[in-house]
Amino acid sequence: MELLGEAIQSLRDQVDRLLDLNAVARDARAAAPASLATVLRDTTERINQSQEHGSRVRWGIDPTTCGDTLVDSARLGIALHNLIGNALKYSPPLTSVDITARAVGRGQVRLEVRDRGRGVPAADRERLGEAYFRASNSAGTPGTGLGLRVVRRAVETMGGRFGYAPPPGDEPGAVFWLEFPALDENQPATATAVARHSSRRSGKGGASAVAPTSTRKGGRSS
Repeated sequence: MELLGEAIQSLRDQVDRLLDLNAVARDARAAAPASLATVLRDTTERINQSQEHGSRVRWGIDPTTCGDTLVDSARLGIALHNLIGNALKYSPPLTSVDITARAVGRGQVRLEVRDRGRGVPAADRERLGEAYFRASNSAGTPGTGLGLRVVRRAVETMGGRFGYAPPPGDEPGAVFWLEFPALDENQPATATAVARHSSRRSGKGGASAVAPTSTRKGGRSS
């Protein structure tokens, strides 16, 4: 029965990731604007409230450079949920996951998600974000190989890019980063397919941080 339960959960995770991929691919030109702070707050609160993770996710933004920044809440919410779930999954118990955001260049935002886990071997880093790819050190940890693919597609449809960097010095863990353009403050909120999809799954409407349900487990595509 335990093996059957694991198989069912794995299938659910894969379906969720495929739904995310379908959502971020729809009408890439449309957006559901919200403040960056709102997206970060709502997404991390949703995850921290789950019994599985506890209050382990912390976030902060540079208020002097991106305190009022508008972002695509639907796609960024989906990307963040997958990145945070990934980080928690590969981190030791009771360690934190830290999210930071700052402006880089004209109208660009850089968001980093750092964990204290096992990291990604150098030979595997260029393949991060490929569908069904998992890093060589992920054996023994369940996963679909689609989590980082979702992240990559979400940020690409926002006109941005996705990457990986090792932590400074010899510290353990991984740093995944996103760079993407902020939205124009005059851009109207649009009820996009992504927003409808995310609202339906989270049980909430509107253009606040939209992310898949927090009880889903993240899976590092690495």
